[in-house]
Amino acid sequence: MGHKILESLRKIYFGLINSIIKAYNAVKTFAKTRRILFIVSSSVLFTVILLPTLFFTLRKSKCIYGNCKYGFGAKEFRDGTRYAGEFYNGFYNGTGTIRNPEGHSYEGAWILGKKHGKGRYLYPDGSSYEGEFVEDIKQGLGLFTWPDNTKLSAVFVNGEPEGKGILRLSNGIEFIGEYKKGVVYQGKGIYIYDDGSKYMGEWLNGKRHGKGTLFGEAGNIIFIGEWENDQQKKAMSLNNPPSKK
Repeated sequence: MGHKILESLRKIYFGLINSIIKAYNAVKTFAKTRRILFIVSSSVLFTVILLPTLFFTLRKSKCIYGNCKYGFGAKEFRDGTRYAGEFYNGFYNGTGTIRNPEGHSYEGAWILGKKHGKGRYLYPDGSSYEGEFVEDIKQGLGLFTWPDNTKLSAVFVNGEPEGKGILRLSNGIEFIGEYKKGVVYQGKGIYIYDDGSKYMGEWLNGKRHGKGTLFGEAGNIIFIGEWENDQQKKAMSLNNPPSKK
């Protein structure tokens, strides 16, 4: 039944396209100037836009198991993403799991197609977030775990840790600090930079201040010592120690 509907839509769509092309050629034949005002009625234009959108939307996913409207089922998308869980009126609703080919996955609560409630999100690099979600955003008490088993327990606001956070390293050492928009604002904590390097130590007003260590991407120590207002002070480069005279 679905294939017949899609085939009918396809015939209607391409029939309209052919009609428009013929009409355009007819106007062009009788035109005596280079400027031609070609007006397509809004109803025809809307149909031409709507039908291909509907045509491809109907094909972008398929129900491969159970009831994907109301109840429990499994849905697969053209890019290989799969969802298995509860549905309500076609939306993910209740408990379910979604995975994509890139390695992202989520298992937990859903409300009308959005991650909402308790759940666990796994990233391709092996890091994960387990805690509360509100409309697809990390919001509430949560635990973020890095691949090296470093863990951050904090309250998340708009996807970032906010307020008091407890950072526990894989060796059991703990840092307690205040976070503001995802960055340690005051106290002790760690910050991982885009290039993979990271700073671990004391902070003041969102800047590196006090005792701290800067690590390279591979985990090697680059600088260790005192920091002041985000700048190195009395810091010694271990990779290039001072020469002895």
